[in-house]
Amino acid sequence: SGSWDSCTSTTSHNCGHYEDVHLNCDTAEDDDDNGTPDRRNGNLPNQEDCEDGFRFNGFGCADINECTEGLDDCEVTCVNTVGSYTCGCLEGYEFIDGSCVETDPCRDNPCSDTQMCLQVEGGYRCNCLDTFILESSGECVCPDGYENEEEACLDIDECAADSPCGENEECSNTAGSFTCECAEGAERNFNGDCIFYQACRVRVKNSNIEAYSGNSVTVKLFGESKRIFKKFATISWTKNGEQWNPRSSGRVKFNGFRIGSFDVDDTGVYVGTVIFEKNRQPYKCSVEVNMALILEDTLRLTIANKKKIEKEAEGRKSFFNQL
Repeated sequence: SGSWDSCTSTTSHNCGHYEDVHLNCDTAEDDDDNGTPDRRNGNLPNQEDCEDGFRFNGFGCADINECTEGLDDCEVTCVNTVGSYTCGCLEGYEFIDGSCVETDPCRDNPCSDTQMCLQVEGGYRCNCLDTFILESSGECVCPDGYENEEEACLDIDECAADSPCGENEECSNTAGSFTCECAEGAERNFNGDCIFYQACRVRVKNSNIEAYSGNSVTVKLFGESKRIFKKFATISWTKNGEQWNPRSSGRVKFNGFRIGSFDVDDTGVYVGTVIFEKNRQPYKCSVEVNMALILEDTLRLTIANKKKIEKEAEGRKSFFNQL
């Protein structure tokens, strides 16, 4: 090996040359019977001995730059390689099956399991899946009251297992949460507890009060002992449907209240709610009082011995009828 007359064209070469010859040295004595010249007889290489992509330049086989010579079929850019060339594409595109197609950045699913990939100009964006929310950390999570099941946020039924509600309360599941309502027959007290109250016997002494302006008015409750009223009872009042404190207009008593100087502003409907505990049982009842003001120009005349006077003055019947 090492001489021109013992070489055939191939990609490997061991022969000395001035250019990238790409010839194969062959020590075979002759060529086969297909008419190829016997290079041992001093025949020099020529174009027929060069591979595709190479051209004989008088010394050997030199690479052809298909890009500069316009021999490529690229749509956008051409990149020459040894013995061939490759086609390139603009940024954001890739060469597939002989054409430049837009690169799909979401093809390899770069987002998390709780996100969807959205292709945008110059790249992609990861958006939360439906029902998920984005935290400040950038992670997509389920809202409170929901849990992730197979890449979907499903409502948690807080009432299905141990009820989160209190005594005498019933749990109702809602979307993402729950509510606690008093069981049927129970009422919520001032502390927020649901209580089954027994009916009590407390009543008001006078449920319809009429008074002149400036007079004092007293509302007194009865039906339970003084001890119950003083130590165990809680009495709250409303006036015309709104919360009312007797201290704002008068004086509180253990079993009612007193208004010292009754006026037109004190007229209305008063409703008292009485709650107390007796024999370890809770009791509740309500009373209603209607208060009205007697106008100053109203005249009320009472005649003593009216029958006797009428008998003595039968002739004056018309006079009495005018009274």
